This record gives sequence, C-alpha cells and structure tokens, in this order.
Amino acid sequence: AEYMGRETPYGDWDRLTLARTYNNATVLFTDICGFTRLSQDVTAPGLLRSLNGLVQEMDHAALAREVEKLKTIGDAYMAVVFPKSDATEDVRASMLAALNLAADFHGIAPKHCIADQPLQIRAGVHTGPLVAGVIGLTRFTFDVFGTTVNVASRLESTGTPGTTQVLEVVAGLVGTAVRFHRRGLVQFK
Repeated sequence: AEYMGRETPYGDWDRLTLARTYNNATVLFTDICGFTRLSQDVTAPGLLRSLNGLVQEMDHAALAREVEKLKTIGDAYMAVVFPKSDATEDVRASMLAALNLAADFHGIAPKHCIADQPLQIRAGVHTGPLVAGVIGLTRFTFDVFGTTVNVASRLESTGTPGTTQVLEVVAGLVGTAVRFHRRGLVQFK
C-alpha cells in the first residue's frame, strides 16, 4: 500500500497498528507554574528562546536518567519510563528514575526565566498499565494512552508549585528511597 508516496509492507495505512501494552510503566508530567501570565510579558521569539533553553536542559537530564521524553505540550513536558520487566525491583527502579528526574527538573527550572521571573514547575508521577504506540496517518508520533497517563496528568495539574505529587501506592512501593510528605485528599477527575 502507498500513502503520501511511502509504501508499507504491512498493507493499508488505515489498518496498520503499532502498539504495545505495558503493565507497569511510569509517567511523568511537568508544567510551568504561572506560564500563561508570564508569557504575556515577552515577545514570541523571547518566549521560545526561554522555553527552548529550559527544555534542552530537561532533555539532557532525561537522557542522563534514561527516561524517555515523549513530547512537550505547550509548557508541559511528558516523559515515560518502561521497566526492564514487571519484577518489583525493576518497576521500583523506573519509579525512582522518574521521581529523580522530577527532582532534577525542580532544580533546573529556577535557572531559567520568562519576563525576568525564575521559573517554577509542578510535577505528577504515576505508575501502572498503559498502551504505547503510533496512531494516525500523518505526523507520526509515539505516544502513550490509558488511565495511568490520565492520573499522572491530574496529579501534575492539582499539584503545588515546586513539588511532585504521587499517589500513596507509588510512595509505598518507592519506600524510604524518597522522602514524601502527606498532602491529604485531593480531588481530581
């Protein structure tokens, strides 16, 4: 089959599915606190220069931690860690990689400014099942889907500036390797 001048040995593009299920992947979302307000006080090129500097430094940190950056969505950064296996120690190691990367990001952000204001992020991390793959006909992008992704996103959006929010189940599996503070009940959809 041919689509946009490219052939695939798998047949029709509309039937091609590239997907894999993971039982215990860890998803990290971050977002710049107050970004909309800050972005109103700078030019578009200045804003992109600031974001690019931040994201490039975040990318270097992700590579060093062997965490897979999936994408940026505006001022949000999304990454995932796929454990080597579903063994508890491998899952725990992937959680720690994501949590340590979030800590790195909290240290990186204030070194960057928008409108002369040091940046601060909030983050959400969650572990669980998801599907990873490529969908669509154009601008192919590897992405992840499922409740685990949605929970990590909600944890980020309901978090507080300068912190990484996780559910108790993640904190329990990580144990004493990371110091957690109980926040109490937080409602999210």
